Amino acid sequence: MKILKLLFWNSILLICTQSIGQNSNKIDSVTIIKKSDSQKLFEELYQNEKNPLYVINKIVFESVSINDIIQDEIKEINIIKGKDAFDKYGKKGINGVIIMTLKNENSLAFEQLKKTYLQENNSNINQKSLDISGEIISLNGNSLSDVIISNLNKKESYYCDIDGKYSLKAHKNDVLVYFKNGFVSQKIVANEQSIIDVVLYPIKESKLGEMTIKKPVIYLYPTEKTDIKLTLDFKGKLQTTYPKYVDNWEVTAYPNGQIFDKKSQRFYNSLFWDGMLDFPKEHYNYQTGFVIPKNKLTSFLIEKLELIGLNYSETNDFIQYWLPFLEKNELNFIHFYVNSEYEIISKNRIDPKPETSIRVFMEFYGLEKPITIAEQKLLKTERKGFALVEWGGSEVSLSINQFKN
Repeated sequence: MKILKLLFWNSILLICTQSIGQNSNKIDSVTIIKKSDSQKLFEELYQNEKNPLYVINKIVFESVSINDIIQDEIKEINIIKGKDAFDKYGKKGINGVIIMTLKNENSLAFEQLKKTYLQENNSNINQKSLDISGEIISLNGNSLSDVIISNLNKKESYYCDIDGKYSLKAHKNDVLVYFKNGFVSQKIVANEQSIIDVVLYPIKESKLGEMTIKKPVIYLYPTEKTDIKLTLDFKGKLQTTYPKYVDNWEVTAYPNGQIFDKKSQRFYNSLFWDGMLDFPKEHYNYQTGFVIPKNKLTSFLIEKLELIGLNYSETNDFIQYWLPFLEKNELNFIHFYVNSEYEIISKNRIDPKPETSIRVFMEFYGLEKPITIAEQKLLKTERKGFALVEWGGSEVSLSINQFKN
């Protein structure tokens, strides 16, 4: 039975991979035909699949193991790709959409599939989005501008206006984080409320050299479904974690990058944390780096991040998060800590140990005028076997100014 299952999905993955990779925008119907008896080919396709979106009986599954779908229960499979997929499913359909209709939508197998894989940030086709608006003020009642609101579930960020007002779309249980330099971040879970007013409290005592470690996210890519225990060795103070970090993360990771957290019983695309860490004055005495004008930030980040070893998706996630911060300055100084250099920020204790680890942490601050500094040399890391990828960063303007004064 296991061999027949592999043979079946061999053919489906081969057809889907070839079809999604073509340039045509038409909808393709796929006939279920058993074509190959090569387990090696199946494993290769599974490890390299581009993580298409699955829609099974009109329900969206952002992540699903194809081995959990029973061949005999499938009535029809269609594939949408290109513009059609994007128009219907947005950026979630960018890698193509595999639409399945099952013979019996009330089968025990389908119920188990929904129980295992459906999660709150899966956008069920019928799920209604929430229109959320509000005002962000400080403890003394003054409006705060330039507050960044990040939706951790959707990986989207928004700015409030000069009067502290904002509006956005979210779904129930989306986690919203409100951040502004010099203030304590607030984390709020959307729960059908249409108005969310937020009060941010100033950081009472900012230590000299204290750095906010922002948005480290960790991706895991094992070569096969693997149970993993990951412990953060971070000398600072953890603030926000998602999923919730208690002593460690215990997860099951899949070759396509999906992560199942055993504590929350939910799927995630990555593991998120941030915190505060103290550094001495010497840390900010950069000897190498880059001076980048605002109009060249995107091309610069794409070039350097992909040189270091991030893939398209990871590079896009990095830029989507950090570009709003960087673009506040007409000119930025940027320095990267890569791989072993990252250990001054944090270390990962992980079992089993990955064969490849690609870690990049960016520190930056705004410049009023260009400075002369040696260009930082960056090396590429090639991925082999089980790979861990992590990126994060910090705006260090406050520390730079403190030490100047």
